[in-house]
Amino acid sequence: MDVLFLDTNVIRNQGGESFFGNKETFQTISSHAQIIIPSIVIDEIKAQKRRNLLSQLERFRKNYFTQKLRIFNGPLFLDLIEDVIEHLYSNCQDEISHTELEVDLKDRLLDMRKKAVSNLAPFEEQNDKGFKDAYIFFTILEYQTENPNDEIFVMTNDGRLKEALDFDKEIKVISDVEEYYDYWEGYFSEDYFIGRLREELEIDDSVLIEIMDANINEDDDWDISVTINGAKHRIIADFYSREIINNDY
Repeated sequence: MDVLFLDTNVIRNQGGESFFGNKETFQTISSHAQIIIPSIVIDEIKAQKRRNLLSQLERFRKNYFTQKLRIFNGPLFLDLIEDVIEHLYSNCQDEISHTELEVDLKDRLLDMRKKAVSNLAPFEEQNDKGFKDAYIFFTILEYQTENPNDEIFVMTNDGRLKEALDFDKEIKVISDVEEYYDYWEGYFSEDYFIGRLREELEIDDSVLIEIMDANINEDDDWDISVTINGAKHRIIADFYSREIINNDY
């Protein structure tokens, strides 16, 4: 199974109209990969909204007409801010279908401590800032330990988190949705898949096979264009398993 972890910076939305940003982007990919959002990302989005709404409230309090008409009620508006945040959060599954993941990291604390005092990624190079990124990093590692057969992708624009994840070649770090699809399109040009294709079609190594492109069809399967000794053919592969399910050879 493909899983896609999302960092705060790719779904950030500080406003009060929706919980997540980039909703349309992730609504599409959620039918192809299980989206996982670490609980600390949810907490961070709530905190960003709270700061933004409090800032707007402060501007409203200082507004000339607010003061002139004496319509400011601090406790009422503070309660309203919390109600807005919780309402958006309670409906966030409708925006992006996802799993909110909370894991027990007590066995990871020593590793986190070592990274912090040594300024190792995902902590900053010059100081120990980076706790939230470290929490996300170790959440991903814990998930990987418990789900070794899953294909794990992480979408982030944070350089230090990317650097921390780069050591593990089983985890694919991407910056946008297109990279996810590009990764699997490239998979079909690799020797492993071509070898499987030879076995499926009973073609020996003397026959030239070239993968031209791969796209997702209306059935959410991979539609692969291939030339076999110069003749064009189509191969259909299951999106999730990448197993060949049909061919016109």
